Amino acid sequence: MNLSKVTHFFEQYSGEKYKSPKKLSGVEREYYTAFGKAGRLARGEFKNYCKTVCEGVLEIEMDGKSPSMWMNQGQVVDEYFWSRFKTKRHDDYINNIAITINKMPELSETWTLGVYVGVDYKKASQNPSLFRKQNHLLDLEILESKNFYYLVKTTNDIDYTCQNRDEVRKRFIEGKVKVVSLLKVIDGPYTEERSDIIIKDSRQAVKEFIPYYEYIMGENYTMSGWEKQ
Repeated sequence: MNLSKVTHFFEQYSGEKYKSPKKLSGVEREYYTAFGKAGRLARGEFKNYCKTVCEGVLEIEMDGKSPSMWMNQGQVVDEYFWSRFKTKRHDDYINNIAITINKMPELSETWTLGVYVGVDYKKASQNPSLFRKQNHLLDLEILESKNFYYLVKTTNDIDYTCQNRDEVRKRFIEGKVKVVSLLKVIDGPYTEERSDIIIKDSRQAVKEFIPYYEYIMGENYTMSGWEKQ
């Protein structure tokens, strides 16, 4: 496993539109042939990593559509991959544990590998009431660590990270927060030599987040009185 192939792909092609080599010739054909090969290789490396993490955590299984593709529907390369995981009894819900490698400038100058307790934002946006279950994460304190964060999406669709639950709850009650996720950053660098450490840290993060995931999937909320209705 070598996630540096993933980050190198993003560094070279993120934001670029892919063209089918079949419609091209010469140097341009060679370029986009190499482009496509790099994209498939990067996705394959990320998929193998996610499958290896999942194999070491018996409580979860990987979503059949994971990981995301190396280009979007407009054939433009994004700057992230994601894979979603669920416990079997919660397969029909949009909430999940996820792993992503993403560009998060507030946390790193390069790409950030992280484990989340999150939600399928695209599906939830069709019915904002579906965010309610997810936002019960604010009932719970996160572990005291430099690597744990609340990941907040505001009502203006701006993302930011914060480690202060009281601050996030205050903004939520003021109506400034749309949805909250939890994030644990997996330390880099994401090189082949550190594969064993990355896998171990990723599995540990998933296991640490399972109780948070199970909490929001349950109905035994302990602090619902503070929540903005």
